[in-house]
Amino acid sequence: MKKLVLIFVCMLSLAGSLYSRAKVPQSQDDAAKRDSMVDVIGWFEKNDTLDYWIQESEWKINGKDTIKSAAVSSKVRIVVTDSTSKGYKMDYTFLDFRGDSLVESAMGKLQNHIVEKFGKKIIGTTVHFETDEYGEITKFTNLSQIKKQAKGLFKDAMTEIFALDEIKNLKGVNIKSMLKDVDVDELVDGYLEELKLLFMYHGKSFNVGEFKEHEDSTATSYENDTYNEVYKNPENGTYAIETIVVNIIPKDNVRAFLGGIAEQYTDKSTEEINKTLNEVFDEDATLEDYLGIKYMGYGMPYDLLKQKTISMKGAGKVEQTYIYLDYISE
Repeated sequence: MKKLVLIFVCMLSLAGSLYSRAKVPQSQDDAAKRDSMVDVIGWFEKNDTLDYWIQESEWKINGKDTIKSAAVSSKVRIVVTDSTSKGYKMDYTFLDFRGDSLVESAMGKLQNHIVEKFGKKIIGTTVHFETDEYGEITKFTNLSQIKKQAKGLFKDAMTEIFALDEIKNLKGVNIKSMLKDVDVDELVDGYLEELKLLFMYHGKSFNVGEFKEHEDSTATSYENDTYNEVYKNPENGTYAIETIVVNIIPKDNVRAFLGGIAEQYTDKSTEEINKTLNEVFDEDATLEDYLGIKYMGYGMPYDLLKQKTISMKGAGKVEQTYIYLDYISE
């Protein structure tokens, strides 16, 4: 829902080196190897029903103070409509959307208005999709219908939002500028981003244990450390996969990026801008991506946390998506 609200595209790309295609063991030797592996496979049945709450929040960090600047929540339902030896057919339905009345920032208030006007309009919308026998999503079967609906609903919602006095008087936020480049594909991607997170590891195998990898900076990537932990509970069959990627962004890159923005929106000279940036941004920045998913024994997530933290000199911002299971059919 956050992409629908903020129209920001921010997808995670994690743990690529750890997984391979999951296979069912064919011998005792293979079975022994599987003791040190976690296979993310969906063992679903027709009519399985699961409800999830999705909570998305942002915080600003300044020293020891942490202030929530935005928050929205949505509730979704996944239903297995068909189960065969070749895969599954499923429905993904939006049940509810809620803003956070305690958020006082301009962006938080804007989110609440968009949730009220746009989110409420898509309650009841269902995305049909299919997976292979492992539970990996293979296709979405009604995207053309979803695109048509998204375009109409978004246009109607924005018309209502622009008419609100509190939005007209909102200072420091150019709403029309922020939304002018929005296209239907981005909106539809917003319908699907959390669903893709829930199924992103299906069909993959992971080594159990803790792993660390370091990469030096290159012409196309920052210096980074990757931490992975995979564990399983042999008593109840649950398992979890956690990945942390910590990137070090050189202060020169930070200055160059911010300097380019400042030159577009201020009348100060390049020399003045650079002098200010050199005084303020005198340390490297840190960008940390975290993704942790906990699974039930039959391959459905029951707890998922995705978090991005950028910080420098004790200040920064945290963006978080938390998904948890609220109901499961017996």
